[in-house]
Amino acid sequence: MSIVARHPIVADDLERLAAEPRPWESLRGGTILVTGGAGLVASYLVEAVLRKNEEWRQQRARVIVTARNGDAARARFSAYSDRTDLEIVEHDAALPLPELGPIRFLVHAAGQASPTRFGRDPVGTYAPNVLGTHHLLERASRDRASGMLFLSSGAVHGALGPEVVSVREDVYGVVDPLDPRSSYAESKRMGETICRSWFVQRGVPVRMARLGHTYGPGMRRSDERAFAQFVFDVLDGRDIVLNSDGSAQRPYCYLRDATSALLRLLLAGEDGEAYLVANPDASCSIRELAELIAGLDPDGRVTVRHASGPPPASYVPNRDPFRPVDISKIRALGWEPTTGLREGFTRTLESYR
Repeated sequence: MSIVARHPIVADDLERLAAEPRPWESLRGGTILVTGGAGLVASYLVEAVLRKNEEWRQQRARVIVTARNGDAARARFSAYSDRTDLEIVEHDAALPLPELGPIRFLVHAAGQASPTRFGRDPVGTYAPNVLGTHHLLERASRDRASGMLFLSSGAVHGALGPEVVSVREDVYGVVDPLDPRSSYAESKRMGETICRSWFVQRGVPVRMARLGHTYGPGMRRSDERAFAQFVFDVLDGRDIVLNSDGSAQRPYCYLRDATSALLRLLLAGEDGEAYLVANPDASCSIRELAELIAGLDPDGRVTVRHASGPPPASYVPNRDPFRPVDISKIRALGWEPTTGLREGFTRTLESYR
């Protein structure tokens, strides 16, 4: 098996993930399927498994990545083109899977994550989370899978009332089902309900990860999220332009930390349960984040300023007030985020150089 030449930042992240104590042996000789496997978070999980495979001479895990755009997925994993332990299958995640042989683990990461697409394509937003989740759970039940992980979102908590002081897994607010942009939050909620239903009624070992803002190596220039655009602004030597007052505050989780959490949940999470995956110690306002990332430009070319005119039509403001995220539930499984904002964004910028 060829050893992949990786960027030093990525190689270090994957080395650390492979060294973490977890029941890796449960992957050996089995098939792990990852839908939407070319996405930012899912692709790091795929690479972590492929990196672990390099330690095993026999009974390596078979990794299947499904993607709607097969060419884009092959480009994402071009460094692994000669590896026999990785297969890429072009597939619409809203449809039943083709016949791929027995599957031991499933990770459902397919779906749209761009807020500007939620309103433009609500059907394409909800379908993978609802229809696709149902089809995958059917397959997991049929194959008597050892585990399935559904990548959900903190958006399931909705608009929380003023009495809520922190976000926990059992705290929920309102989501307007008639708002086309709610196709994301409502379908993630329904996806979790489907997962829980198959666990309760059929005993399928499924867990749910409620991801927050996750960043790191591999973010695409087409990523419309503010923190991603800030990174590319610095890489291009372009000023960071804020479309708001920058006061909105959120926690940000480095990709390696998030991947560690997902692997822990997939291999050792409690069946039928949902877990928040975030780094509450890496919280800041949009303005503070912009200034931090701008300050990482080694040439000092980048400044932060406010837009002189109205924001672009694609801009979707987030008006929810900040509340600390309580990750006690996943901490009880032994997971702890370790990467601060400065270190994480320094590593992210370096990974593109």
